[in-house]
Amino acid sequence: MIDFRYHLVSLMAVLVALTIGVILGAGPLQGPLSDTLTGQVDKLAERQSELTDTNARLDKAVTQGQEFIEGTSAHTVAGTLSDVPVALVRTSDASDSAVDDISRLLGAAGAKVTVTAQLEPAWFSEDGAATRSAVAKRASGYLGDAVSATSSDADVLSTALVRAMTTKDDNTTVLRDLLGSEDGKLVTISGSEPAQAVVLVTATHADLGQDTAEGKDETMIRSTTRVIGALDGSGLVAGDATSDKDFVSLVRHASVSVATTDSISTSRGRVSAILGLAAARAGKPAAFGTGVGATQLVPEVAAS
Repeated sequence: MIDFRYHLVSLMAVLVALTIGVILGAGPLQGPLSDTLTGQVDKLAERQSELTDTNARLDKAVTQGQEFIEGTSAHTVAGTLSDVPVALVRTSDASDSAVDDISRLLGAAGAKVTVTAQLEPAWFSEDGAATRSAVAKRASGYLGDAVSATSSDADVLSTALVRAMTTKDDNTTVLRDLLGSEDGKLVTISGSEPAQAVVLVTATHADLGQDTAEGKDETMIRSTTRVIGALDGSGLVAGDATSDKDFVSLVRHASVSVATTDSISTSRGRVSAILGLAAARAGKPAAFGTGVGATQLVPEVAAS
């Protein structure tokens, strides 16, 4: 009986509360509540409109900034690499647009692309280790004192790559044949005039939709970029440094002595690649850009 009375009283209290709520909502509080809510909705809509307009203005400013850099890029780099023969190297996953634009800017800077090369998937892939080892064993005999019996496969191959692009003798031909052999192709090389500088173009997040060093052998990344950087300071690695696992980020974290530039999906990053190479040749290599590990926004160079 006590339990029944308790539940009855509780039910009556709920009904009374609902009745009072309906009366107040339909009566004296209806106007103020409605006006308050309407005012808040109007303010939110106004704020949303302001944010939309601001975002549109920012997007337009960024687009115009990119267009300005593109329009002035040739003038910006003019004369910075006069008469320098350059090897333009790309990873197999680098974008054609980035490679083509950097090639165009090298020409505008006065450089001559005398060698082009593509590092095939087996150059970096973990699955390509056996192929790399076999080629390295054969290539080591054509590198003289540049390698030793204790040199790693990565160091032998990286040295062979740079030699194949920057020298011209009987060994050069053999090294190119070994690196590009059809039964274990690691590199595709074109052009016969030796280069004095090397630009390596790698992929970006926009190209792959993932970290650009993912699935790549880190030892090969470090060795390849180190040997490029050792070419009398005339090497540069361009790509992405959005995350710690991107190609350029990994090079920077490893403290490899080579100039780097990030954000090459943008006009700014591509211009920076040219100026960065010129800075490296002037003895001022750095990590140029705004990504992970960057130390300097804009390379400081003078036209030669």
